Amino acid sequence: MYNNIGKKCTEMINVFTKMKKVVKKVLPKQILNIIKIFYKKDNNIEIHKLGIRNPKKIFYVIKIFDSHWGSLSSWLCSMPRVKFALDSGYVPIIDFKNISDFPSMLLDIDKFKKENAWDLYFTQPQIDYSLDEVLKSSKVIYSSVKHNIDYSNFSRSVINGNLPLSNIDFLVLKKLYSLCHLNDEIIRTAMNTKNKLFPAEKKVLGVSFRRCFERLHEINSDLTPIGTHIIRLTLKQLLIRIRELLKLYNYDLFFFTTDDRESLTVVKEEFGDKCIYNERPLGHHFENGNPIPKGQEEKMIVEFYKREKDVYLRNIEYLTDVYILSQCDSLLSCGGTADLFAYIINDGKYEHVVQPGNGQK
Repeated sequence: MYNNIGKKCTEMINVFTKMKKVVKKVLPKQILNIIKIFYKKDNNIEIHKLGIRNPKKIFYVIKIFDSHWGSLSSWLCSMPRVKFALDSGYVPIIDFKNISDFPSMLLDIDKFKKENAWDLYFTQPQIDYSLDEVLKSSKVIYSSVKHNIDYSNFSRSVINGNLPLSNIDFLVLKKLYSLCHLNDEIIRTAMNTKNKLFPAEKKVLGVSFRRCFERLHEINSDLTPIGTHIIRLTLKQLLIRIRELLKLYNYDLFFFTTDDRESLTVVKEEFGDKCIYNERPLGHHFENGNPIPKGQEEKMIVEFYKREKDVYLRNIEYLTDVYILSQCDSLLSCGGTADLFAYIINDGKYEHVVQPGNGQK
């Protein structure tokens, strides 16, 4: 059937080429995109007939890009695919359930292939169709690296996690977050926690400090931190910068989120009650100022108890911290997708955004 349609569409396109200006005015963009998928050989689009439902819709199923990535890296990498689907007139849906590799950073092993890991943390870009229904539909496209996805709206600054974002990057990501935002349960948990931690009518500086890649860099001199994982501040430099900014902005308090237990301990000892934090299990990337050596990685996970739904709970706790970070009055960013995500949720309304190593001291 599709071959016959393809021939007819090819004939139509030949006519349309001669009447390009007229066609653009007459036919909606979605119809043009549907026609194009039958004749354009270089876009690697393949439609699968999985059932008979929704014959008038074309669904675009987005799979996880890398099963070893965390929740926010997976979110960021999925967004160009969501945009590609929407721009093409397809209905996007994200499927982290029917995948071949276990997403160890997102899902507990007993839930593999039973739950859609995406739905545990984020909303779908559309709410009218469930994943089960989509997989019984008559026109389904699976996302592929072969598709001509336009990444031009995701500049190098986004990949590097540079803040503040340019206006173009911000508007694109803001729109995508409005479709694929944190789920309501996480937002409620975060706001309840924030209201317990933050004194009323007190301005708070948000401080995000990720240290796992500093450890990797120090134990392997051949490793070059890239993208959102570049090292912007050492712990010693961080202490100085926090003190400077509290004085500069006339703030009494800061909210501190980190991936390293030793960093939290040092910061608490240095600032006392000025440091607000959400207690949760943390990694041990450094011990007495030294990175945990290779071969001793078991020391890094001593706080990650084998509780039920441990991976799920760690993600909820992490994303809770990120949402609280977005509710602060200003931001000291030491890099990472968490800071980028917080900036998007904050809607760019931070009074001040400081990110050392990005043209700032």
